[in-house]
Amino acid sequence: MSINPQTLLLVNGYVVALAAFTFIVNSLLARSDAIAKTWSLAFVAGILTTLSYAVYSFTPEAWWTVAVGNAAVTLSVAAMWSGCRQFNDRPSLLWVSFAASAVVGMSALFEGSDGGAWAGGAAMFVLIAAFAALASTECVRDQLRASRNARPLAGVFMLLSAYYS
Repeated sequence: MSINPQTLLLVNGYVVALAAFTFIVNSLLARSDAIAKTWSLAFVAGILTTLSYAVYSFTPEAWWTVAVGNAAVTLSVAAMWSGCRQFNDRPSLLWVSFAASAVVGMSALFEGSDGGAWAGGAAMFVLIAAFAALASTECVRDQLRASRNARPLAGVFMLLSAYYS
């Protein structure tokens, strides 16, 4: 069986959107705190990533969508780190997440259409690896350390960091 990239992107987008919708609705119904808002931002950035890559997949002339997608995926991981910091009663440093995302987006835009699907990839890989490692570290300290869910999440972040490294 062979699945083309467009179909894979659409199915991936559906899964990300469904997970994001579920999390955001649950956050709004249960409590609307700063941590939930930061993690919701990570999910929204994930949706934007999928949409951006899908647009590029169908319309390669829209090369700028690679910059949007790469910046958004960086923001997604960085916002997860920011939310983990908030959970541990530390300042979120969300501005750092936005700054890193801007660096990746500008890097991809600087390469322009010649950069293709990997425009800004070097900056994106380094920053995602760094933020994933930082998020993993946050998951095993302070209040998150007491959560059973944080340990597997730390492992996922470690794998993500290793992959992007």
